[in-house]
Amino acid sequence: MTLGLLAFVIPGILLQLMWWVAVPVAVVERLGVVGSMQRSAKLTSGEKGTIFLILLVLGLIQFAVIFGIAFVAAMALPEAGAAQALVTLLIAIPFGALTAVANAVGYRAAVACIAFRG
Repeated sequence: MTLGLLAFVIPGILLQLMWWVAVPVAVVERLGVVGSMQRSAKLTSGEKGTIFLILLVLGLIQFAVIFGIAFVAAMALPEAGAAQALVTLLIAIPFGALTAVANAVGYRAAVACIAFRG
């Protein structure tokens, strides 16, 4: 378990943080896949802690809201498994959009910081 965590999960998180703005880079700057990933690595350099905290807070808020609503739905309708799944899905969709917005704002902030630094 510990070896797997060190070998795959930690590097996966680091790669996610490094490539966090690769999609906005690809869309706005029209770079290819590799170019977008390289540009994302440059834009997120030195900011991985901040990005991690943003994603952690968004994830914790999403978990709390979905878990809370699912818990209330389970108490109110213990036999309605499909309805609970639908409610959970409907709550998860706005959080997906929120994460996408945070991603785009992160890209714009990173570009502005790079431009400001010169």
